[in-house]
Amino acid sequence: MTTTPPLGGPDTIPIAPGKIPALGHALAFRKDPINFLTSLSAIGELVKVYLGPVQTYAVTSPRVVYQLLVTEAAHFENGRIFDKMRGFFGNGLITSNGAFHRRQRRLIQPAFSQKNITTYTEVMRREIGELVASWQEGTVVDIQAATDDLSLRIGVATLFKTELGTSAKETVKECLPVVLRGLLVRTLLPDVVFKLPIPGIQRLNDAERRLRAAIGEIIRTYRADGADHEDILSALLAARDDETGEGMSDAEVLDEVVSLVLAATETNSSVLASFFYRLAEHPEIADRVSAEIDGVLGGRQVQYEDLTKFKHTLNALSEVLRLDMPVDMFMRRATEEVVIGETRLPAGSEFIFSIPALHRNPDVYPDPLQFDPDRWIRRPARDLPRGSYIPFGTGGRICVGNAFAWAELTVVATTVLAKWRLTVAPGAKPKRVHQASTHFTSLPMALEAR
Repeated sequence: MTTTPPLGGPDTIPIAPGKIPALGHALAFRKDPINFLTSLSAIGELVKVYLGPVQTYAVTSPRVVYQLLVTEAAHFENGRIFDKMRGFFGNGLITSNGAFHRRQRRLIQPAFSQKNITTYTEVMRREIGELVASWQEGTVVDIQAATDDLSLRIGVATLFKTELGTSAKETVKECLPVVLRGLLVRTLLPDVVFKLPIPGIQRLNDAERRLRAAIGEIIRTYRADGADHEDILSALLAARDDETGEGMSDAEVLDEVVSLVLAATETNSSVLASFFYRLAEHPEIADRVSAEIDGVLGGRQVQYEDLTKFKHTLNALSEVLRLDMPVDMFMRRATEEVVIGETRLPAGSEFIFSIPALHRNPDVYPDPLQFDPDRWIRRPARDLPRGSYIPFGTGGRICVGNAFAWAELTVVATTVLAKWRLTVAPGAKPKRVHQASTHFTSLPMALEAR
């Protein structure tokens, strides 16, 4: 790689304040990752911080994040947190790097073609329809728990559409919530901890083992059956590399299924809960969205062809993805010497950045903490500076299932609001926590039939 002389050396990088950096930074980060990383933008575009014993460089500006993810992406790989995740995820899209990652993306992308998303939309509509039909006027529902369960059911039903491996699918549903709750623990604690006879650690280890074993059983059942069941697993098993003609091994498919089901379940449920909460906080926006849904659907069920017709709904979802992006932090590691911003840094340097912090940049978003779906009418995402709005990432590692996510969010949002008005239950004080993703501990909401 050819580099240009930096304007300043590493010693010129501002140090974030803290009397005991290794402790102070880690504690501030753990308490509120978004606010901690957002606060660093006042210091500079690249700030040296310490998360425990690990020195990293916090990237605070859209232009430098874009450099990491797009223009200089070839010189970076996933960072330390992703290394820790590999023990469970294996070498799936979330954790893999380089040529293998690019090959896997080529093989997986057809599973999320428009034709397949159309089929998955029918599954989404069925699952949310059953949930909505089970609700009763005047009752209170924990919407966070409901969307957690719904996203899990949608994820499993679109991955494994048939009744093949039914018992194994039930194991997936049982173990996945345990694994999701333990994901942050897995990334933060030393590996040696997971060999100790600690009850909570043993439960996590057992859930991870059983989850992978169950998915492996389903894969073997599908291989033996040989049919196309019009689901994600069938598409993965049928995929062939255009360059070599080879498909994925069972072990490779297993890693990818684990990555897909974990990523889709946790993030979509968090976004949906935030969507219903934000609309409850802004009833005038909720009324406009509901009126739009009535106008498009006229009492019928939503279809795939409808998904782009909900302008106000999509703007509200876009605003939720800006303000309440569920994943706080991402990392990258330089594979060779790089110049980032105006600073030359050696191979092995670790970088941390927060997409939610980028989404609250006051230079890009006037009144950045205000929930304002109309901002996307005044200034569409395509007109923003590069790197300023990237809810699904950007560049070669953009979320492979972003079209799936948009379909699920839109189908669920429109189906719920076509029938129900949701308000925060009296006396409830919803609180968000930062774990594998940012979500509510609970979100009690009262149901009123429309």
